Amino acid sequence: MYDINTYQNRDVKEKSRDNLPGDDKKRILHRTAPPSTVLRNTEHKITAGHGYPNSQYAFFSGIKENVVQNIHSRMVHQKYEKKDYIYFPYDQVEKIYFIKQGNVEIGYLDESGRELSLDILGVGDVFGSILNENFSGGFARAIDKTIVAILNKTDFDEFMEKYPRFSGKILRSMSDRISTLEMKLQNLVFSDVRTRICKLLLSLYEKAGDQRSGQIKISLTHQDIANLVASSRETASLHLSNLKKDGTIAYERKRIRILSLRNLQRCYV
Repeated sequence: MYDINTYQNRDVKEKSRDNLPGDDKKRILHRTAPPSTVLRNTEHKITAGHGYPNSQYAFFSGIKENVVQNIHSRMVHQKYEKKDYIYFPYDQVEKIYFIKQGNVEIGYLDESGRELSLDILGVGDVFGSILNENFSGGFARAIDKTIVAILNKTDFDEFMEKYPRFSGKILRSMSDRISTLEMKLQNLVFSDVRTRICKLLLSLYEKAGDQRSGQIKISLTHQDIANLVASSRETASLHLSNLKKDGTIAYERKRIRILSLRNLQRCYV
């Protein structure tokens, strides 16, 4: 683990610091930067019977193995601990990240330092500088222990031109993300906080829920949920408490369990 002042180069460091809101500037600059645990590609050798690119690299399923091998040879794998930043607000992001393990929160900071979480991404999802050069402004943060495979922008652009099936998957992934953001915008405009929370919980259950126990396998605080629905923590806590009282959910130690999908769906029918 190392400090942002040694993690960033001088130009990027100054841009990150100068553009952050006052209070959050201090908070971000005192948070630890991503750890330097880089996994060698040889530790992730692809073999026909070991699940790559299915369970561990869901994004690459359906792509020819020789193509995946070529892409994989250009990747660097990196581990992040819970709450580590993969990149900071206003960093110049020139990489593409493929999630192999864990979950990643994507979001932004406003001028006062408040967070707005746009989405939670899981295994097989892709993020980073996909559509534009020198992407900056948002942050990516590991929600739990996470491993990502990283491609630099030059290699990524080469593969987009060279491999149609790969580029098709990227475009479908981006289309899904845009649809998610459009739905989130509609919810912010047309739905109250309780409805937004119900829709969020249902979405998280569909993405990372255990159908037998009803537990959502992503650890989230009330503040995390508030950030995801653009609400205050107090308001989010009130609605979560009411959902618990009426038997819709149960929660303890940052773990939420869905007790009644029917009640959850009734929130916005």
